[in-house]
Amino acid sequence: MLEYKKDYIERMTEEMVYFLGKLMGMVNAGNNEEALSYMQQRSNDVYPIDYTALNGMSTDGILTLIKENNFNKKVVEMIADLQLLEAQLMEKSTGNVQRKPLERARGLFMYLEVASGEYSFERQFKIEEINLKLL
Repeated sequence: MLEYKKDYIERMTEEMVYFLGKLMGMVNAGNNEEALSYMQQRSNDVYPIDYTALNGMSTDGILTLIKENNFNKKVVEMIADLQLLEAQLMEKSTGNVQRKPLERARGLFMYLEVASGEYSFERQFKIEEINLKLL
């Protein structure tokens, strides 16, 4: 049973990496609308949490799910990165700061700083970037 769960988590991680890579390719090419559409359409294929439900949850609710399902830190980091990317894409599309996904991303990055036991300059930079947006 443990081996099955490990294989499942590894496959899920690989799918999320592919998804993020394709998404970042669209963003880097300046196709922000296409990237946002792709994210919204394909997220349920790679998110370990239902994307629609995720967007309706608080950070505490997401953290509870993460703990209940024993998601590894790579998966949590990818969820946080996707929340941050979604906020950035929506802001480019609408011109408005997207508070909810930014707050969820910040909460997940802060959780990782504590739970992983590892300090990350990249994570700290993202947290500061989000804090500035939310002022």
